[in-house]
Amino acid sequence: MKKRRPLSEKELVEGCVRNERSAQEQLYRRFFAPMMQMCLRYTRDEELAMSILNDGFLRVFKKIHLFGFKGSLEGWVRRLVWHSLADHFRNRRQGLHFLLLED
Repeated sequence: MKKRRPLSEKELVEGCVRNERSAQEQLYRRFFAPMMQMCLRYTRDEELAMSILNDGFLRVFKKIHLFGFKGSLEGWVRRLVWHSLADHFRNRRQGLHFLLLED
């Protein structure tokens, strides 16, 4: 199996915009560890962290065309994964309110 050279951030983003699986895989592998660490810090549950992380990466791939190279790609990815974390806890909190109202 031939090993691919790492893509630059510009090549990575452009490849993801074109929906190239190899670029998506490289982006995922490049940012998996720091994003997983962030998710674990807040969830303390590996399975939940992985689920939130995957939601975050789906968000990244859906919005990658909006990345404007005005900051770091890692910071942009981090912000989108953070939004997935926040959504999880916001939805969880709202669900608890519904449970309390039903009692």
